[in-house]
Order: sequence, then structure tokens, then C-alpha cells
Amino acid sequence: MDHSEEFERFIEPHMKKVHIHCLYLASSKWDADDLAQDVLIKAYQYYRKVGAFQHPLTLLNKIARNLWIDQLRRRRIRIVPIEAAAKQPYTDLNYAAVRGLVEWISEHLAEHEVIMLLLSEVFHYSYQNIADELQCSVGSVRMVLHRSKQSLRVARSPHRNRLNGKMMSDYHIDRWTQAIMNDEPVMDEQMEA
Repeated sequence: MDHSEEFERFIEPHMKKVHIHCLYLASSKWDADDLAQDVLIKAYQYYRKVGAFQHPLTLLNKIARNLWIDQLRRRRIRIVPIEAAAKQPYTDLNYAAVRGLVEWISEHLAEHEVIMLLLSEVFHYSYQNIADELQCSVGSVRMVLHRSKQSLRVARSPHRNRLNGKMMSDYHIDRWTQAIMNDEPVMDEQMEA
């Protein structure tokens, strides 16, 4: 009989618990699946050397934990001073988080307020550039941004209900979410659509 068939029968009763443990460690289904595969490879190598081992679930979980720690060490990002980190662009590629933020803002502000706020705070446009793009005065840009920020501060209050403002369409929310993720603002005819 082949080692792989013996190993499969030996390990099969424990794999569901091992996968749950991998999911606990990785906090992501995809990372957990990859980790479980790596655990199987390591366990098979060990099985070929030693044969059946005592306490398989304990050993499999220990292998998973050690492999996960090794992966985290390989991924470790170099620590930079806070001043340098503040100058680096924010790049969160989590679409759901970005879209959630744009939806929340659009629930509390009118569409032109959302656009001005995103251009100012996310894309770092000057008041003059915003005024030029939206064909309005610098004074109105200042006023709208001040009022928008004030509205959002009030909206964060736990005692505040949702504002009854006009929410942006799903199309525009998606466009601005993509714009933030690509670090390219939606401009000109795209804003009027």
C-alpha cells in the first residue's frame, strides 16, 4: 500500500479541526486554505520519516501555528518612524471598506459635498483646483467643506439619526470607490453623468 493512502486515512478524521484552527490563525479563508495545504505537506513529510505519530491533532495544530508564524515573519514590514509613515500615501485595497466609507459619507451629504470632500481630503486638491474643476468660487468651496465636515462630526454622534439628505446613486458610489482605490479622481464629464 502507498504511503499517501495510509497518510490520508490517518489524517482525514482530524482535517476539519485543523482547518478550523488554520482559519483561527489566519483570519482569512484563503490564507487558511493555503495554510492547511502547507500543514498537510509538512505532516506528510514527517509521516514518511516517522510513520504514524501519537496525538495527531496536537502535532497538526503545532505545525500550523509554526508555519503561520514563519509566514508572518516573512511578511513583516519594515518599521518606519511616524513622521515618514504620515508622508506615505494611504493605500487600502479593501474594496468593501472603501465603498462602505463612500456610502456612509453619501448618506449624510449631498453629492456635490461628497465630491468636494473627496477631492480635498483624499486627493489633496487645493480649494482653487476644486473651484476650477467644479466651476464655482473658492469661497463656496470653503463654505461647503466646512459645513460638510461639521455635518459628518454630528453624524458620528451615537445619538444622531441618519440625515435625510439625497444619497448618491450606486453608480456614483462605485465610481468614487474605484477612484479612491486607483488614486485617480473622477473628473469632468464623469462627474456630470
